[in-house]
Parts: sequence; structure tokens; C-alpha cells
Amino acid sequence: MSVELNVDEQCLLDQRFSIEFSKGTLASIPLVNPFGDAKNVAGTIQGKPIFVKTNPDGGDEIRFDPLPPGTYELQLTQTFPFPSGDKDDNQAVSEDAASGETLVDGVTVALPICLPAELAGGGEFEVPVNVKSETWALASDESTDEPTQTLKVVPGKRPEVSLVRRRQNEQSSLFVDRVWIQSMIGSTVRRERVLMRLQGTAKSVQLRSPFWNDDVQVRASVDGGELQDVAIVDNRVEISLPEEQTNALVEVWVWERNIEPSAAIDSVRPHVQVAAPYGECYWQLVLPSGQHLVHAALESGRAMQWQWRWAFLVRKPILSTTELERLFRTTTSESLPPSNTYLFIPSDLKNLNTTVAKRSTIWLFVGGITLIVSSAIVYLRSLRNPVTFLMLAFLLAGLAVTMPDLAVVFGQVSVIALLLTMVLLAIRYAMAGWPQTSVFDTPLSRDGSTRSIPNRPTIGSTKSLEPRRVSASVEANP
Repeated sequence: MSVELNVDEQCLLDQRFSIEFSKGTLASIPLVNPFGDAKNVAGTIQGKPIFVKTNPDGGDEIRFDPLPPGTYELQLTQTFPFPSGDKDDNQAVSEDAASGETLVDGVTVALPICLPAELAGGGEFEVPVNVKSETWALASDESTDEPTQTLKVVPGKRPEVSLVRRRQNEQSSLFVDRVWIQSMIGSTVRRERVLMRLQGTAKSVQLRSPFWNDDVQVRASVDGGELQDVAIVDNRVEISLPEEQTNALVEVWVWERNIEPSAAIDSVRPHVQVAAPYGECYWQLVLPSGQHLVHAALESGRAMQWQWRWAFLVRKPILSTTELERLFRTTTSESLPPSNTYLFIPSDLKNLNTTVAKRSTIWLFVGGITLIVSSAIVYLRSLRNPVTFLMLAFLLAGLAVTMPDLAVVFGQVSVIALLLTMVLLAIRYAMAGWPQTSVFDTPLSRDGSTRSIPNRPTIGSTKSLEPRRVSASVEANP
């Protein structure tokens, strides 16, 4: 009997038995499996398929076409989940320096072995066990490619093997001296450009990303020579490196298509992780002209300076795209379309996260707040006191310390909104001071002239009138 364990996303247990009998025919073999895993068992006997059947008494047996006396090879296979995702106190864990993921260094795997009844009745025995995996190896021998050791099998008890994570020795001498990641964000397309200056020797270097979907295209070049058949497999892309070469420039382009349109306020971070130790790191974020950076963590390493442009403050990277290309000594050069460009020099890419917003959203949010506050100050006399303005200044100062990008954007849009409010108020007061003319002052005559007419007498007036003086009568001469 021999046991082979293949470890990938799931485990495949392969058991092989040598069966010999000399009388009659053989059409079934009872199985001893106290753990109820026989329903997942498949296999062959002498290359022909077998069938697993559960008897009314609860026992399991395998059935096949009747065989004459002789020696036959029985193979039983079954799959079961790998317990690497369940991290407990008995597992050794470590952190991957490249991706920042928490990795399990050691794990114990219980094997659901099924034994023929005659073999199980003979007591404990030992069988050779072999592990095939690119990531895991038996704890007793991690150095060989296909380690083999002896497994002690006790009937009625589930045997266990201890596995440890393989160390990628060929990557240990590889070091990324400098890495530049340029993330260009579009409406439905995102492009990542990665340049790496490598030192040391290795067969390949890997890039990883948990964000890549099925509609991803990739292109890569090493020292200016474009590579063929470069593809993304399991969210990884592997770039082969020249043999016996200690320095190389690797350039990778990744296009992500059919991505979800960006929201009004969105979180943006690099979609590429370098699976190797790296030194200097530059992340260049390129946003459309209608989208702006409103917040970045203090540990993100902002590499920008505030400069006045007309009456506004703008952020200018300390290194332009041309200067970065000159720094990496790359042969390819490109000019970016009209956009908002931001530069970060972080110490660790995994903690880098930024918040961006559309220009219309910033206007609605900041302008709405400014309009509400200014209207309250104008119409509520109780707010027109030094305490209110002191509180507003204190809030703006605190925002400038904790979120400088958002504070500057908020302040500039607020100034524009206040200017518009003052213009509207000036128009209002100007219109209120104009003379209001009554339509009864200069009525039009029937012929369209504007001549004045006497005031009409007031009917029903209680105004007292002076008595009319009557002159003396004049007598006629007879």
C-alpha cells in the first residue's frame, strides 16, 4: 500500500493497494472507513472503474466486474478541503513581506484513508506517503521536490501528516531597487504601468492583484525586449528574467476593462503588488480632469507641493512623468492627456489608500454647506458674533491639520461660493433701492397721450367743506 497527497486549492488523496487472491472470483471488497468519507471515493481496479455502495447495515464496499484469481492493483482517490484557511493556535503564521498577507507556515492535515477490511484487521502498519505541491512539503523534509516519509496507520484512527510552507529560495536573492506604479483611471478602463529596477538573480518575478477580473490584458518587456505569451493566471502574472543577469529593467502594462464606473466619492489604491522585497517606491495617480483628490492618509507619503496658480492653490508633484522616466532610464516615453496628477512615495503599498471625488460632487457638497452657513449668519442675528467666526476658524484649522487636501479644496470652493453669495446680496440690495412707480401716476388717455387729468372727486368722503359764500344780490334798475 502507498499514499500520495496532492495539495492545491483542495487535497487529492491517492491510495494504491496490491490485491492477490487464488480461489474463486472477486467482485467486491468491504471497506473500513469510520469517518463517513466513502461517498467521495472513486477509483479503478486494474484500470476498470469501481462503484462504492453502502449496505443496509451501514458498511461500505466497492464493487466491480468479477475478476479471476491473480494479482491486481486497486486505486482509490477522494478529494477533501485543505485546512490552511482555518488559522488556529496550533498553526505557525507569518506575514508575506511582498503582499502583506498573513500566511500559514505549518498545518496538520488529517487523511480520510479507506482500508480494505482484511488489511484493517491486521493491526497497525506503516506505509510510504508522498506529498506533491508547489507550496507545501512534509515537515520532515522540506528541501526535496517530492518528499517521502513513512506514515503510521492505526485502524480506527485517522492518520495525520504535518506540512510546512516551502520557501522560494530562487527568489531570495532578488531585490527590486526601485518600483514605479502609474495608475491611470478612466470611466470604464483602468491602466496600471509598472516599472521595476531589479538586482540579483532569479528565474522570474511576480505581480499580484486581488482586483483583476476576467477582462484583463497584459503586456511586458524586459530591458526593452517585449515578452510573448504573458498572461494573468489566478490573479498573478509571472515575468521571466534573463539567466545569469544581475540587473534588469522590467516594464509591465495592465489594462482592466469593463470596470464599474467611479462613484461620486470613490476610494482608489494601487491594484498591483510586487511579490519581492523592494526599496524606493513611487505611485503616480492620474485622474480625469473632472476628478480631484480630497484625502490621503498621512503615512501615504505625499510628494507634492502647493503652488499658486492665479488666485488658487494647486498641487504639483515634485517629480514629473518625464523626470521619473529619466530616473528609471526607460526607453519608452509618453505624454499624458489633460488630467490631475498626484505623486506618492510610500514606505508600504499595502496601506496606501486615497479618496477622490468628482468636481460636481465637491461643488454641491461644499457650496451647499457654505450657502447654509452664510444664510444662517445673514438672517439669524444671534449668530453674528465673534464666537461663531472663531468656531468656524477653529474647524477650518483643524481640518487643515488632519486633512490638508480636503481643507484646501473646501476653502477654495467656499471662497468662490461666498463671492457668489455676496454678488447675489449686492444685486438684491440694489434692486430694493430702485424707485417704485405706480401705474396710477401717469395713466394713459384713450389716444395714447400721457397728459395729466384732474383728480377724480372722492365719493363718500367725510371731509368737511367750507360754506359757500354768496355774493350780494344785484337789484336791477327799474
